[in-house]
Amino acid sequence: MGGWICPPSYQHQVPPVKVPNLLYTIHTALGVDLPSRARYNLAVPFGLAVQRRRALVVSLGIDIVDLEEFRAGLNDSLVGEFFLPDEISYSRTQARSWENLGARLAAKRAVFRALGAAAGGAPTWHEVEVVRRESGTLTVRLSGSALALAAGQGVSEWRLSMSHTKRTALAVAILEDGKS
Repeated sequence: MGGWICPPSYQHQVPPVKVPNLLYTIHTALGVDLPSRARYNLAVPFGLAVQRRRALVVSLGIDIVDLEEFRAGLNDSLVGEFFLPDEISYSRTQARSWENLGARLAAKRAVFRALGAAAGGAPTWHEVEVVRRESGTLTVRLSGSALALAAGQGVSEWRLSMSHTKRTALAVAILEDGKS
């Protein structure tokens, strides 16, 4: 299922980057049938970003949270279990804080998937913190076993994107090694 994410006509401009199973992951996560030409629409912006940064994608994680279910089960104990104080404080400044918390939960789960964290040795929720840089871009701050897993894979940087509607929250986490 994996392949080169760079259309032939752009190969002279953008170095091809192999990301195994990217289309399958997107198709499965979103439940969308992607025609073969869709990979070119996804590839070009991704490839151009790689050309500028010269980073190698180590892994990718995607997660979706059903916000109606999340909100129904939300309580102070659950919030304290999943989120760090700074994440809680920021989310409470938002009009619909459960949407922001749901997107942060999706981001943390996407990071776990990108790390390949198995159930037996998985990092804890507090070892992955969603952080907003001064520029407004998102990243993650790792500690403990999450940091050890990332270091073991040669990860030097994260890319994180979150979005939500009234019903769902989606997050994508990309691990990069930056050595290319």
